[in-house]
Amino acid sequence: AHSLGKILVTNVQQGAKWGRWELPDEYLMGNVQANYSLMGNRIFGIERINLDSCMKEWLGWLKYSKAQTNTPYIVKPLDQMQYGDNVLTYEYTKSNNQKLTYIFEARSNISTTCVNETVWNKALNIYCLEDKPNGFAQHSINLIRTLLVNDDNFADPNVGIGVKLNSFSGQDANITIYDFNL
Repeated sequence: AHSLGKILVTNVQQGAKWGRWELPDEYLMGNVQANYSLMGNRIFGIERINLDSCMKEWLGWLKYSKAQTNTPYIVKPLDQMQYGDNVLTYEYTKSNNQKLTYIFEARSNISTTCVNETVWNKALNIYCLEDKPNGFAQHSINLIRTLLVNDDNFADPNVGIGVKLNSFSGQDANITIYDFNL
């Protein structure tokens, strides 16, 4: 699977991304667990793993779409997304000009296209990708929260946003990203 990067990125992006040709091991970049992405294997009885949305965007299969606060959004489960679909993100630039990108990824076992895709029946994963100016080795990606039930939420007071899972039918998750104040 690492070779997908060398084969596909050359064709899609006409060059390396983050100074790399092959797909990176996200577990070396942060805390993305093996049961969510490239290094996925038979953990917790999961037989097949979809690459996470960050790696699919890295390959050029999906695109990031910037969210605004105080707006509801529908997030389609990853295994139901098609080539060119949008992955919802929220971007924040820190005072030192480092960019944080929150990535919202729905996972579901309800779809017939991928059996046992996630440990839970349905879940909304929230990742934080921190782009640093010094290239690939300085990037980090972390799974910072998994929302499982309606009205579950996550807040980051340092960034000033909150995320509320309004509902999740298994076919799509309805979330709201809102301004968070203490």
